Amino acid sequence: MSEPRSRAAELAAKQVETIVAAAEKAAAQTRRQAEKQARELLEEARRTGRRELEEARRKALELGQDAQKEAQATAAEAREAAEAVLAEAQSLAASLREAGERLGAEADRLVRDVQLTHRELLSELRLPGLAERRPDERDETAAEGRILGEPPRQRPAPSEVFDLPDWVAGDG
Repeated sequence: MSEPRSRAAELAAKQVETIVAAAEKAAAQTRRQAEKQARELLEEARRTGRRELEEARRKALELGQDAQKEAQATAAEAREAAEAVLAEAQSLAASLREAGERLGAEADRLVRDVQLTHRELLSELRLPGLAERRPDERDETAAEGRILGEPPRQRPAPSEVFDLPDWVAGDG
């Protein structure tokens, strides 16, 4: 009986060998497939990574260009605003110079008018014959501003003595 057992053991061993060989073959094939899939996945990941990297670089370049354009536009606006402020300041300075000149001219005219009035008042105070008036007529004639025997003098109107400044009379 040892022979059928050995034969059964041999057969079982062969079957085990066949099963092991088939399992090894299946494992090797599965490993090759897994390695192939891994290589394909790795290559796809690399392609996707390259695409995303190129897209990120392109977007970064666009953002840099946009920022540069925006900075240039902002600088141009700032230059325009500074030039406008400078022009306005120069215009204001010219207007102030002109106003100063006009005020100086008005001050000169005012001094001249006051001097003319002052001379006129002084001349009225030094009229000849003022002391020759009779005491009883002095009050009467003083109100009229004349000397006895002279016709009453017409005083000039203020507008004839004084020139109104341009800013009072208006420019037109």
